[in-house]
Amino acid sequence: MIGSGVAQAQTNQWNSVDNLVSASNDIRTTLDLGIRRVGGLTDLTPTGVIAPDGYMDIETVQMTEAKANAYNLALQEVQADVFSKTATEYFGEQYEIRQADFAAAVDNYVLASAMFIEATYINELASEVQLTGDAVLAQSLQVYITENSLGITSTMVSDYNASMTAVGDAAEQWGAVAAVYNDPVALENLQAGVDATGQDFMNANDTTYDHIAQESYITFFAGNQITITEVQFDHQGVTSDFVQAGNNSGFYLTGPTQDICSFYPSQDPANPCYLEPTP
Repeated sequence: MIGSGVAQAQTNQWNSVDNLVSASNDIRTTLDLGIRRVGGLTDLTPTGVIAPDGYMDIETVQMTEAKANAYNLALQEVQADVFSKTATEYFGEQYEIRQADFAAAVDNYVLASAMFIEATYINELASEVQLTGDAVLAQSLQVYITENSLGITSTMVSDYNASMTAVGDAAEQWGAVAAVYNDPVALENLQAGVDATGQDFMNANDTTYDHIAQESYITFFAGNQITITEVQFDHQGVTSDFVQAGNNSGFYLTGPTQDICSFYPSQDPANPCYLEPTP
């Protein structure tokens, strides 16, 4: 478990960096003022305008020993500090990384779905023609098909299926990280295990989830490998749960098979999918 001393160190370890930011900002601000004043002299002196007495000598635009000493001390503090990363910090970062990977995979899935979304729209149009037997609507359907490239190629099928697999793979990696990140006991146990090896999460590579073994791994730069065992089987879901969650998800309910208007808004006020223009 993470002892209070370690927790206190994690709380205070960035103080030296905070001090360096503050001290270097004082230097930067003073330098900025000086550069501005030199710039003013550069532009106005050739025109015969003379700056007021003390223009370059006031304290706010000159460096001081106090500012230099504070900066030098902050540099030394950073050099002497010991930086570390806890399991909680590490998994927080990993969570964001895997979440971004999943979002990118979903975006790619949506792109790969484009022509199949078109087929959904065609289904809406054709079903209306079938239901009404309206020849005018049938002709409109013909025109739409003629004026647009709507055929589905084998490449589109392959890309769609590959994007589905990629979403699943990204979800596995994100879920494995989330299982640990949301489990305080697992984080404490993992912290203790890493501490016992003499390693630090500062030296950890990204997590890797093996869906066959149902185990996650963390490798460190020094080569030690930690197997996460606390969460491997307790968090394995079942298909029915995911299907039910999907049925109620905003992604599904606002998607083209449930809400055609979300993908095909109309500029025609008489159309049920009319989207009022943004002012």
